[in-house]
Amino acid sequence: MLRKQNTERIERNFFILFFLRFSIGMMNYKDNGINEFTMKENVYSLQKLARFRQYSDVPEY
Repeated sequence: MLRKQNTERIERNFFILFFLRFSIGMMNYKDNGINEFTMKENVYSLQKLARFRQYSDVPEY
């Protein structure tokens, strides 16, 4: 039970951090015209999040 709660908490924090980073990235993107590096970083973060969510189903013992 505790393990499941921790996983959920980690996932929530990870998503909040990701969202903040993504929105900051988008602001930079708007300010500097097209900043390809920032966009690549955001896509990479999205892929990382997807991978994280995919493997976050920790079996309950």
